[in-house]
Amino acid sequence: MHRLHEVIATADRLRRDDSAETAIEYTVIAGFLSIMIAGAVYLIGQGILVGYYEKIAAALLR
Repeated sequence: MHRLHEVIATADRLRRDDSAETAIEYTVIAGFLSIMIAGAVYLIGQGILVGYYEKIAAALLR
């Protein structure tokens, strides 16, 4: 009978544990942030390429 109480107590403790849900939420947030950072780096890189590199290349070819 004591073992049954331990199993029920463990099941109740696991049911109330929200740490897995929190970890999943943080993972989703981190995923969105990484996508936003990658997009920003890409756009900044394109701006540098168009704004500076091509002008310098054109000046050197003259």
